[in-house]
Amino acid sequence: MSLTKEDKIFILCKAEKGKVVEFTIQYYAKTSKGWRTIRRYDTAHNHAHIDIYSFKKRGKVQQIHLEGQYSDLFTSSLFKVKQEYQKFKEYFFL
Repeated sequence: MSLTKEDKIFILCKAEKGKVVEFTIQYYAKTSKGWRTIRRYDTAHNHAHIDIYSFKKRGKVQQIHLEGQYSDLFTSSLFKVKQEYQKFKEYFFL
């Protein structure tokens, strides 16, 4: 899903019997070094969490654990990325 020509979201959602059992929402932005992951919400490692990345620090700088039902977390995380991607991008370049 493209937000702009320089901002994209990758979305993966797996459901079983109507319930989300895993998901990934990854926000990418085009930088001077190519496409870079800015923020990722996912259920890797058997728990929901956010990975926050930094351009200057060259990689992941923080991981935040999320509590709640995967369905609710998927919906709220996607909404948040769509609403706040510009803020996330600014933080990435700090």
